[in-house]
Amino acid sequence: MTTNNLQQQQQQRFPSHKEQFISNHFTSLMLTPERIKTLAGPGSNERNGPLLTLLGCHKNLHPAYTINLGGTALHVAASAGKLKVVEELVKLMSEKELEIKDDRGNTALSSAATVGITKMAECLLSKNQNLVTFLNENKYFPLVEACICNYKDMALYLYSVTPVEFLCQDNGHHGSSFLQCAIIAQMLDIAFDFLHRFPYMTTTMDGVLRSNPLLCLSTMPALFHSGNRLALWQQWIYSCIPIEPIATGVLSKLRGFAINLLTFLGIKKIYDLKKMHNYSDKILECMCEHISKLDYRNSSRQIYMEHSNVL
Repeated sequence: MTTNNLQQQQQQRFPSHKEQFISNHFTSLMLTPERIKTLAGPGSNERNGPLLTLLGCHKNLHPAYTINLGGTALHVAASAGKLKVVEELVKLMSEKELEIKDDRGNTALSSAATVGITKMAECLLSKNQNLVTFLNENKYFPLVEACICNYKDMALYLYSVTPVEFLCQDNGHHGSSFLQCAIIAQMLDIAFDFLHRFPYMTTTMDGVLRSNPLLCLSTMPALFHSGNRLALWQQWIYSCIPIEPIATGVLSKLRGFAINLLTFLGIKKIYDLKKMHNYSDKILECMCEHISKLDYRNSSRQIYMEHSNVL
């Protein structure tokens, strides 16, 4: 055995002070905002940033290595909103390792959903599409997290990739929870699209909010025109602003120009208010249509039983 080989073995068996310090620091790391800022501070979004340098210095420290609170380096990077770091870590981890949860039951996708960076979610899901169905300890899944944190673009993306089968399973509890969170977050276009496809969600109780979409909507009068008081000049503008039919999806150039003009004139808030009222009316109309088709006695008994089971 040569001297060089012996030295290499010794270095592997007895890490340097620098490696030992990094290892100890990483092992004792807590997923608090202060720790995240330290690890994912300035320059951490670069390939040679602190987090990736940490992994590079200590070869035995795998990106999937769990630290305190059960999280991984990927959890830290996602929570800190470090897109490039997440992209590099995902390359180093297997599909199964992306499913690792912290002690609160959050996967890295759940963490990404709470910071609202859509490209981060796209990166994670490109390697493991099942992440959209993982629940944390609060029984929230990534789509619900995005709604709760009011990240519209993230919610739109996750809504497009979350399987309908998942939202409708277990008597639709997941779908009901999502629908209520979307209504509360005033993401009414998403809520209407889902409810229009699955109107039975109107009276479906969920096990998280312990309510149903109909009850949820009834507690939010501000979503309707009757729940808002406008000044005379605001009411005049409100009545004059045209609203496109909800069925249209892609914005036309002409409509984009009109919205920009409304913004320039300082009346876009009134336009958005009227648009919200329009969606609320359509949602309520959809709910009422579903309820009108139900057998009153059976539906009342079903709602009571579901509510009792939740409680």
